[in-house]
Parts: sequence; C-alpha cells; structure tokens
Amino acid sequence: MGRCGGARSLRGLTLVEVVIGMTIFAFAVVPLVGLFGRGTTFTQVNADHLSAMHSSSSYLRALMGLPGRDIPLGSPVELNKTFGSDPANCVLIPSSAVINGTEFTYRLRTRYVTRDADETDFWFDTMPDPDHTASLTAYKQYFRLEMEVLWTSKMSGTTERLNLFVYKADLG
Repeated sequence: MGRCGGARSLRGLTLVEVVIGMTIFAFAVVPLVGLFGRGTTFTQVNADHLSAMHSSSSYLRALMGLPGRDIPLGSPVELNKTFGSDPANCVLIPSSAVINGTEFTYRLRTRYVTRDADETDFWFDTMPDPDHTASLTAYKQYFRLEMEVLWTSKMSGTTERLNLFVYKADLG
C-alpha cells in the first residue's frame, strides 16, 4: 500500500492563538502589578506609624530616667533642648526629625497630676526587724508626660497623629 503524498501532521500555533494567549496573560498580570504598588504604599504607611511610635517612646523612656527636678514642665515644652543636669544622664529632644523620608514633628506636654487627697496611702512592708514595723508610702504626686507626633501620610496626604503618655512618680 502506498502512502498519499500531501497528508502530513502539522504542529504549532497560529498568530491568532498567540494573540489570544497574550491577551489572557495581560488581563491576569496587570491587576497583580497594581497590587505590588499598593502593597508598597501600605508598607510605607505602616513604617511611618512604627517610626513615630518608636521615636516618641524612646524620648519618653529617656525622660523617665531623669530625676524629677530635671523634667521640664509646660504645655507645650520648648524642644530642641537638652534636658538633665547630669551630662551622663541627659536627653536631647528635637522638635522635628526626618526618618525614612518622612518628617515627624514632636510636641511634649508635662504636668503634675495629684492623687485624690481623701484616699489613704498605699503601704508596702519591707523586711522589718522582729517587733519592729517598717513601711514606705506611695507617692501622691506624679508627672504626666505626653508626647504627640505629627506627620503627613503618603497614602492620603492627610496629617496623621500619635499620642503617647506615661506617668512618673515625683521622687524629688
């Protein structure tokens, strides 16, 4: 038996099939590329919040380490100064700082907060000698240190705000 000469199996893609495949691929990839850009923006927004939280909490921790006489009082406190009378234990708090391309503005407010005078003191027993009582009273006067951080959001262009506050007993 002989073979007919013209019937040969051809394999390959036509131009129409290639164009349809590229169109389907483009419709799938374009939204994914958009997600990458959006994810980068959200990462920057989160980084700004973390930078604001970290910087302001470190300034508040440094102020907490100062003796009560060195803590500035005011609402607001003038910044761009060094606080603390001991050169080994002092802190410089700026009024603004640029971190990772974002400018942060700081405001510090400190004031005294007094416990209710009608409340009795807390008493803590230490290790007394036999037949002897020793105790310490809790302090009735505290500092309230409040740090406010402001920056402009890269996502919406609005001003973002973070407030942190701590209390410190006035030890003298």
